[in-house]
Amino acid sequence: MTTGFRTDAAKAGTFLTRQLEQLLPKLYEKKYPNLWAAKGEYLPATGDLEEGAETVVAEVLSSVGEAKILSPDSDDIPMVQVGLEEDKFKAFCIVIGFQYSIPELKKAAKAGRPIRTTRMNASNRAMQEKVHKLAVFGSAKHGASGFFNNPHVPVIDSTYNAADPATTAQDHIDFISDVITSVQSGSNLTEGIATMGVPIKLHNIWRKALIPGTSDTVLDHVLNTFGDPRTKGTLKQIVPLNETQSQLLEKHGVHAPGTNKDRLIFAPADPEAISRKFYPAIYMEPQLQLLNWTTIGYCGTTETICEYPLSLRYVDIPKVL
Repeated sequence: MTTGFRTDAAKAGTFLTRQLEQLLPKLYEKKYPNLWAAKGEYLPATGDLEEGAETVVAEVLSSVGEAKILSPDSDDIPMVQVGLEEDKFKAFCIVIGFQYSIPELKKAAKAGRPIRTTRMNASNRAMQEKVHKLAVFGSAKHGASGFFNNPHVPVIDSTYNAADPATTAQDHIDFISDVITSVQSGSNLTEGIATMGVPIKLHNIWRKALIPGTSDTVLDHVLNTFGDPRTKGTLKQIVPLNETQSQLLEKHGVHAPGTNKDRLIFAPADPEAISRKFYPAIYMEPQLQLLNWTTIGYCGTTETICEYPLSLRYVDIPKVL
């Protein structure tokens, strides 16, 4: 009798505990980092990749030839030569599935929660995470380069130390100006920087550093100076990006472990210079096996297509602390 009483009391205690709990009506979802590359932010993307393609080919037309001033007795007329080259980029199919059982489906229906929708959303997120990682960091295993590690983009290995108290506002401005100027001069003034991706700590330093005698910050000054259309400025935005931080660069193989360097990226907005092609997620019809429904989804993306690497710059700086 004593044992039975204790068991009943334990059950009653559990019941009372549940009675004291309030279940909130809203179902909260975990917040994840912004998958900006998968969304086409800062890295232009077009949805014209053909399903099943393993390679995309970009044809590049170039010409050489120099005209000359005609002399009365000249019969040597120079001829222009036109060439057509092909650049090839890899395309990938990204795949994932989700599953739920008939009992799970009934339980979810009773709770008023759409199990198929939530698991499809989770699958979409997983595919976009893979697309984002591939677009930003590439894949050494598959021979694909990314937005942050294209081997043809010039790399500036800088000793610029933004967090050093001795670094002045003018030092910050000169550092940025030198990089933007190097792109302009290196491309014979055909390209201009539209976006700068930087670590959040560096962005905060520039946002707080005041130019002596003014109320302008370094961030304000740079955007106003290099974004002014009256002087053919092209800079549109300076954005903090998680992927510029040393720990992620080392994790994904852009830098060797222990390098302790952040990577700033200076990029144009021109989709002919840097871009990505994709096709959106496609889901196959659910298949029932025993008591489980299984659904497979897939999407497609190319590696980051960089046709004009001289229009970009990577700048490696000591890790901003």
